[in-house]
Amino acid sequence: ALGVHSATPMEQAVAFSIFANGGDMYKPTIVTEIRDRDGFVRYKADRNAVLTREVMRPELAYVMTHLLE
Repeated sequence: ALGVHSATPMEQAVAFSIFANGGDMYKPTIVTEIRDRDGFVRYKADRNAVLTREVMRPELAYVMTHLLE
């Protein structure tokens, strides 16, 4: 039912990313790394820290990914 419910582009991106992430939903993170002028990393996002939860069994996410292809 695409287009039936109003959703922001970010909500849609998170929803479709669940398939690519094997059923896991991640909190969107825009900034993943910050470097100073000398090239030293001052901040690096930890992908595991933003895991929200598993919302779909991995095998279903796999099937959905291939159906969407």
